[in-house]
Amino acid sequence: REERKRRALNQMTGGRRIESSKDKNLWDISFRAFLPSRDPICTLPKPFDVLIEIVELLPTLCIEKRVREVLSTTYEIPLSKLNVRDLSDEDSRCRVHSLYSYIVVAFIRDKQDEQTRVPSYLSRGYVEISEILGRKPSLDYADCVLYNWERIDRDGPLLPGNIRLLNRFTGMIDEKWFVKTHVVIESEATTVLGSIQSGLRAIESNDMKRISECLESLERSMWVVSRICLPLMFKRGGLVVDGKRV
Repeated sequence: REERKRRALNQMTGGRRIESSKDKNLWDISFRAFLPSRDPICTLPKPFDVLIEIVELLPTLCIEKRVREVLSTTYEIPLSKLNVRDLSDEDSRCRVHSLYSYIVVAFIRDKQDEQTRVPSYLSRGYVEISEILGRKPSLDYADCVLYNWERIDRDGPLLPGNIRLLNRFTGMIDEKWFVKTHVVIESEATTVLGSIQSGLRAIESNDMKRISECLESLERSMWVVSRICLPLMFKRGGLVVDGKRV
């Protein structure tokens, strides 16, 4: 069993650690598959940093059922003054969309009303940033997984032990582990998508040797995703080999 674990650890790549430059497409799938080609930004300039401040309070406010109360009494004015059209880059826009999504969902779930009307000081910016990005004003996979992490060690691998979440509802270990393992799965699946893309080009050029190599690479990559990454979702402690926790 220990030998199998050791081989499994060696199979994981830890993801691509080099980030694309600012002039490259943030969602260039050829660079890091469905993860952003650059690590998500953690900070925002004023006045948008108020969104980060609110989300950091959500684990406490959600438990106490005080999300609506605190937003209306403390943050209504600063939120109403935000103009998302002032954001000039896609990195900031994606971060703001994710923050709005968490705040609005927390607002809606704060009370179990049959009908919930999101106030304009929240909905206006949320709808506008969604329109700019061509996305829906709803909490999507990009908000809660793809653009919701940072590496603790910026030069380290994309593995659960080196990832922390940017946005959380509860702060519970289960929530953090569930999302972090999804980030790892997306990261390790980068070579899956790369093998498929290379294989399609090989098919177009009728390069049988290259097609065979791509199929072998695809098989290895899918084995890592299905036999190592997916089980990690159900092992909150992670995989520990030779004192290393992945």
